[in-house]
Amino acid sequence: MTKKDLSVTDIKTGIHRLVDVVSDETLLTAVYTLLDSQAANERDFWDDLSPEQQADIQLGLADLEANRVKSAATVFARYQ
Repeated sequence: MTKKDLSVTDIKTGIHRLVDVVSDETLLTAVYTLLDSQAANERDFWDDLSPEQQADIQLGLADLEANRVKSAATVFARYQ
C-alpha cells in the first residue's frame, strides 16, 4: 500500500504512532501548531455563537420554513 492509498483513518493512526515515538520538542511543537491551526479553520462557527444567537437563528429558520418572510427590498424601503 502506498501513502496515497491510505485512508484518513490510516493516516491519523500513523500520525498517532509517530507522535508517540518522536521526542524532538521542536518538531512536535511545529506539528502541533500546524494541526491546531488547521483544526481552528475547520471549526464550525455555530460552536462560537452564544446560546441567544443560536436561538435567534433557529427562530429565523423557523420563520423561513413557515414562509414568514419579507423581501430585502421591502425591509430596506422601511428604513429609507
